[in-house]
Amino acid sequence: MVHELLATLYSDGEEELEADEFLQLPNICLFNQLEERGLHPSQPGYTGRPDEDLPDKDCTKYSEIILETRDGNLIRQNLDTNKSSILLSNITFMSLGMSESKLSSDLQNLLLVSKSQKVVGVSFTASYTVYNIKSRDLWNLSPPGRNETTMQYADWGPRGSQLVFIFKNDIYYQEAAFGPVRRLTSSGDPEVLLNGITDWTYQEEVLHSYGALWWSPDGARLAYLSINNTLVPNMELPHFMGADYPVCTRYAYPKAGQPIPRVKVFVVNLHGPSHTVEILRPDTFQYREYYITLVSWVTNTRLAVQWLNRSQNLSVLTICDATTGSCLEKYRTSSDTWISIQVVSLHLLPLLVVVVVIFEPFG
Repeated sequence: MVHELLATLYSDGEEELEADEFLQLPNICLFNQLEERGLHPSQPGYTGRPDEDLPDKDCTKYSEIILETRDGNLIRQNLDTNKSSILLSNITFMSLGMSESKLSSDLQNLLLVSKSQKVVGVSFTASYTVYNIKSRDLWNLSPPGRNETTMQYADWGPRGSQLVFIFKNDIYYQEAAFGPVRRLTSSGDPEVLLNGITDWTYQEEVLHSYGALWWSPDGARLAYLSINNTLVPNMELPHFMGADYPVCTRYAYPKAGQPIPRVKVFVVNLHGPSHTVEILRPDTFQYREYYITLVSWVTNTRLAVQWLNRSQNLSVLTICDATTGSCLEKYRTSSDTWISIQVVSLHLLPLLVVVVVIFEPFG
């Protein structure tokens, strides 16, 4: 069981932009695979290289860490008193038949993953169970009125025990781990339209990830990508499962000259009645095919979206208002051939810098 690297970002009470791998948990750092070292970098005897093991923020000032021991126990350790407590024992984890766990940002619940089945690329389906550390209550994730527990994606939000999961290409939200489930989208289609997750093109060529949703830093809004493959031709890929004949699966797969997925970014308000806003693409891309290569929150109400034309010789970075969907162009670059590398630094606030990089061309 490997836990993601998480760390807090408070700095003298000033608001800062968190990297995607960080969560705001006051006075706590959560390190990845500290069991390999057994020590916090600030403790005597630590032998790791600080430049490799510390995140960008200096976590030596924090008083607590959460780590997985060599025995597989998930523990919380106070660095001032050197006292530790077990959040989840390896015996409990193994008895539940789980393969992975994710800790909520309030440290009260675990999202346990089981029955994981790879679909294609980095995509997979799995069953998810919420486990309350204090009460030891268990609750299987499932959409309202359905007994099905196989989900396409699930993860915690940045505040408390916010939770989002995706079932049949639609997004569902819970304000609290054991609270009521709210459906955020209803346009999902198993064949052609995906919300919050990526298809083959965006997994392999563009975003290189399965999840395609992004929380605002305060957890009040959720941005997500909607991918429409209606016009994209399908390809059949054989899967050899041990039987005499392979099982064929169809995937939307655009070849040269064929239509690519149509994509949009939406932002949904999570506080109060659901209100969804479409982020408006630049006029330059109104009548041409394009990719969305980056979505990143820069404040609680503004997000950066990067647009790239299909020929990959024109890229536009916009800063968009999450409440209205309107966008302001901040940077544009073009080339006679492909845009191979792009680096942009935008000073939007006194403490805020956004760096955007596009690497090798794809497709």
